[in-house]
Amino acid sequence: FLKSNKTFGSGTERRTAPDGFFNTMPLVFRNGSIHSNVHCVGENFMEDAWLYRSCEFRNFCFDLDDKSFVIFQSPEQRALETFAQDMGSNVSVSTIGTTNITLAIGGRNPKWRDLRALHWFPKRLRQEDMEAGGYYELPPNLVWIPFHSFAAYNPGHLIWDDWFPIFKLLQMFGRVHSPRLLTRVSVKLWGDCNWNPKKSEACEQLFAKFLPAMGVKNDTFSTSDDFRFSFTGPKRQSKYVCAPTGFAGIGMLTDHGGKMHGWAPIDYTSTHNVGGGPTLLAFRNFLLQNFELPVHVAPLGPPYKVIFSKFSSDTMGRLKGFGEQIKLLTRNFKKTRLLVESHRMKYLALREQAKVTSGAAIYVTVTGGGAFTCTFLPPGATLVVFYEAVGGRYKNKETGQPARLDWDLLNHASHLRVHWLPIETLDEKKDKQLFLDLIRNEMDILSHALPRDNGTMW
Repeated sequence: FLKSNKTFGSGTERRTAPDGFFNTMPLVFRNGSIHSNVHCVGENFMEDAWLYRSCEFRNFCFDLDDKSFVIFQSPEQRALETFAQDMGSNVSVSTIGTTNITLAIGGRNPKWRDLRALHWFPKRLRQEDMEAGGYYELPPNLVWIPFHSFAAYNPGHLIWDDWFPIFKLLQMFGRVHSPRLLTRVSVKLWGDCNWNPKKSEACEQLFAKFLPAMGVKNDTFSTSDDFRFSFTGPKRQSKYVCAPTGFAGIGMLTDHGGKMHGWAPIDYTSTHNVGGGPTLLAFRNFLLQNFELPVHVAPLGPPYKVIFSKFSSDTMGRLKGFGEQIKLLTRNFKKTRLLVESHRMKYLALREQAKVTSGAAIYVTVTGGGAFTCTFLPPGATLVVFYEAVGGRYKNKETGQPARLDWDLLNHASHLRVHWLPIETLDEKKDKQLFLDLIRNEMDILSHALPRDNGTMW
């Protein structure tokens, strides 16, 4: 994020050389002290409010020795906090970080019975605690976001349970276009990135592949334990590194909120993403812009491009190459009407996946983490999802019920037309005829696309 003019800093002082680096980000040392400000949203006045709470912090700092995030309260803030607490539960002030307030540093997995590790808030210190040492300042327009990864070894979880909620944080506080510094908080929960060495390695590999989608350089990313700090001069001048702004609080911002993704009947009794389609489309555009790819595409056809995502799942029941469906379309449509492509997306760089998919008129995939690539589909496109009609599970037992994974997110993607077809019988005659008729119907709809407010046709 350091621009090529080689000067940085805030206020009237401009530096030509940094006083240090945090994960390759340039630092300027400042004498004196600062105090922080807090603004939280999502309060529901219930015990589970911490799951819904997201906060913006001004002057958001990190303690290099303690390896923890901190904020500094002014005397006035402490006095207000004391007075508000004395008034009891009838008083709620959204701009003070009272000692009983926490938030969820990451998304919630319903399988986690003990959620205490997700409770998080920066450590509260007094403004006077900084006076003796000063602080190192990160670039003035930077947003620092600490988070716990839901399960980044799965690309669907990484995109929809980590990156999507972080985008929502940026959007809700009006900083989508600001440079950002992401730091993974070192928390250990069942099945997360810290659960075992194998999962840790898999997470590191996918983070390296997926960070560019967030506009984040790999060398700026770390956990709160393995950051890289260096200073110029004979000694370190402070143990605090501060950003002008920080956001935290993912909790219920994931694609599924507090429920599972569609494995059990109970997952269908409530809906989490009502009205969320425009946010998903904005997230898609955000990712493409970070890849410097066009957001708006030319009319989707003819010829209409259909993409089959082959073998996108490693699960045996969903390990499909769509050979019969590919032959069906190539035999029934001329190339002047329909262009058929197939890809194993996992072997493509993420930018290439985005580039290929962002121009598709029709996308065919199976449920699971590999389906995330449909995020890049353009407005007006068709998404065909094959799912296990009897693949449901509840408490690790087969239910014989449908497993329409990620239905809640995809069925509210209002810029797409989403269809669900059973995978167990996809190669049977009647299923192939249904698929063929569906494609014909979608091509007819595409041929009668209407203009939208943003200039696209769908």
